[in-house]
Amino acid sequence: MVADDVDPLDRLLAERECGRLIIDFARRLDLGEPASVAELFTPDGVWEWPGGDRRVAGRDALRRYFGARPADRLSRRLMTNILVTLTSATTAAATSYLTTYRVDGYSGGMLPPRLPVNVGHYEDTFTKVDGTWLLARRVTFLPFGRATERLGQSGHQEQEQEPVRRAAMLLIVTEDGGLLMHHRDDKPEIPNPDCWAGFGGAVEEGESVEDAVRREVREETGLEVAAPVFLTELVDHEGDGRLVSLFYIVGGVRLEDIDLKEGAGVGVHRVEDLPGLKITPFVRRAIESHLLPLIAPG
Repeated sequence: MVADDVDPLDRLLAERECGRLIIDFARRLDLGEPASVAELFTPDGVWEWPGGDRRVAGRDALRRYFGARPADRLSRRLMTNILVTLTSATTAAATSYLTTYRVDGYSGGMLPPRLPVNVGHYEDTFTKVDGTWLLARRVTFLPFGRATERLGQSGHQEQEQEPVRRAAMLLIVTEDGGLLMHHRDDKPEIPNPDCWAGFGGAVEEGESVEDAVRREVREETGLEVAAPVFLTELVDHEGDGRLVSLFYIVGGVRLEDIDLKEGAGVGVHRVEDLPGLKITPFVRRAIESHLLPLIAPG
């Protein structure tokens, strides 16, 4: 049921406030004080998960339930597809999708990526109490899910303590919009042999990715790059599995400026020629999804 007699501006503000409650719920669980999510509910508010046979009613019970979250839990929730519908001047309903990444036994540092623990959606009802929108009822549906991993069990601890192997790479855009690229050696023992890519390599211990990309470019080409711009980070799944920080610069470098020390060669390629070029897979993803939208004319 949709409320048709509500002023459009009031409707917009109400939908905005209810949407913020959905986001605030996730933020408090992941980054704040988990027990404080009880404050987002009405005094007699209800949270339930029918698939897990759980129902928690009332702020005190909600505070105890969410406050019992393990202190060593690391979680991040991605909230998407939020759709709020105002059903009257003081009530509303919403659906939202959630994807949860979660581990227990976390003691700090960066962990290797892993699959989500669950994917599902919330069905919420809201009530406006004394001028403030609050959750009256939240029902959780989890069609995809698994147990929360605890680090340190079944060999996980050794795996999680391994440092993340990183690399840094520079993509060079020429003055006329081409890409000045590095042709890798055709050696089977190296990752992504005989492919075109940017200029870069492994990040050394204690080195920042910014310092690493400047050093690698200097060692490979003789160029001094003062201010590379961060583009994105991608995993070289098809190569050696490193997490690669990609940077770019536009202009200021010509083909004849490069004194190549490593690799099979260099070349400038037009954007329209890239589909037929043998490019390192993660580099192609970075160019097509991140770089081209930035440098496209208009």
